[in-house]
Amino acid sequence: MCSGLWWSWQWWHLTATKRCSACGETKAVSEFHKCKGHSDGRHSYCKECVKAKHKKWREDNHARAVEASCEWQRQNKEKHNEHGIAYRKTKKGRDAAARALEKQKTPEGHAKRRAWKRTPRGKAARRRWEQSEKARAYQRAYRQAYAQTPEGKASAARRNAKRRQRVSAAPATLTAVEWQDLLDEQNHACAYCGRPFSVESKPTRDHIVPVSRGGGLTKENIVPACLVCNSVKGTSDLADG
Repeated sequence: MCSGLWWSWQWWHLTATKRCSACGETKAVSEFHKCKGHSDGRHSYCKECVKAKHKKWREDNHARAVEASCEWQRQNKEKHNEHGIAYRKTKKGRDAAARALEKQKTPEGHAKRRAWKRTPRGKAARRRWEQSEKARAYQRAYRQAYAQTPEGKASAARRNAKRRQRVSAAPATLTAVEWQDLLDEQNHACAYCGRPFSVESKPTRDHIVPVSRGGGLTKENIVPACLVCNSVKGTSDLADG
């Protein structure tokens, strides 16, 4: 009995038709979404009309649609990521990615990309990328590879020559005793992060006013810093922060 009912339902599902209330066309019931509120269990509009209706609403209410989409993504991050990964693995997703890549290579695509980077969302996305471990690893690998090229070696030679010229022109009066006094004042720890110096983390002489801005190697312009903090500070002046 149950088997007979099941086959009857399958036969009805394959052969039954329904008239769409929107476009007026008669289609198979499989072309209508399921809906428990209707007696036949199917929506009054066909799938194509429902899709067109939703598309028109999104066009007429673009701001509300974007905000609703962003809110859903924030509340369902894992589900959104899983859906995106699954979509990109499909043929439709791969084709869409290929079309987007080709579009980005056009002059209009480059202009749109540059304009997006200047928006708050674009700047935030750039900051997230720069702070990610993947970006840092990529930048390290790129710098190491570039340093081995003739252009990279020439650039490093010019940079070192300019620094030697600036150092030779700046005052240099710091003595070994004064340097030891500075270490004692900082308790042999980095002046920025407070990390104690060790064999693995040796102290470096950081210029408060960078050499590029006329700072010299004097006791008043030098603080002990670890290599990481010294590198992060770079050529910036403490007065700028």
